[in-house]
Amino acid sequence: MSGFLVTSPNLFTYPGPVVDDYDPAYYVRQIANLPTLQCFHRFSDASTVTRDGSNLISSVADVGPKALPAVAAGAYRPTWVDAGMEVCAAAFFNGAHNLRVASMFAGGPRGTVCSVLWPSGADATSRIYVADSSDNNPNLYGTNAVFRGYSADVQNIEANITSRRHCLIMTWDHTVAPGLISLHTNTDVVTGTSIRTRAVGEGIIGSFGDNSSGMIGYMAANIVLNEDASRNPAVLSLLQTYARAEARVN
Repeated sequence: MSGFLVTSPNLFTYPGPVVDDYDPAYYVRQIANLPTLQCFHRFSDASTVTRDGSNLISSVADVGPKALPAVAAGAYRPTWVDAGMEVCAAAFFNGAHNLRVASMFAGGPRGTVCSVLWPSGADATSRIYVADSSDNNPNLYGTNAVFRGYSADVQNIEANITSRRHCLIMTWDHTVAPGLISLHTNTDVVTGTSIRTRAVGEGIIGSFGDNSSGMIGYMAANIVLNEDASRNPAVLSLLQTYARAEARVN
């Protein structure tokens, strides 16, 4: 036979999904499927936020499988703000506002909280998270220049935390004593130890509830895992990648 040129066959492989680095939906699905996920609240997703005509938030649905909503009532309701963090919607907390999640902390020996936030004001006692309504359990604080894990046990110093959006992650491991903790802020990480007890039961987002010690600023997402993500590079990277996509954190 003439007139035909026989060449090696071309082999094509499926390259996998095309992912937009700034589209959080792909990463949301991955986080929602993590076996250690306790809860995941996306204040940035209007479809999950129940609010009144003044955008005061009464509840935010949990996009994870355990369906643990974040709820607020009366004067404690934060405000939903479209483009509150410039690139995404967020809940605004005024220092007294808070959202409560029943069983936000399962009480296991290891855990992680991840928040995508932008403080607009802070002082020495600006609580971002409180566990089980008690200072004896894990807390995250923010000052004008410091994020604190477990009060002052670990400090991650920033030039000015109110000047930018943040991916804030705190992990703990109480399988050893004193407990090991790490605090990740964007690309920075510090580690330390604490004798504080593990987080159990209700979680409070935004303030302690005494009208004088809460976070002032915006939060786009709240994630809680029942594992120490600092021990799992793939999960830690997933949380950080999601935060970058959600709020353009670098």
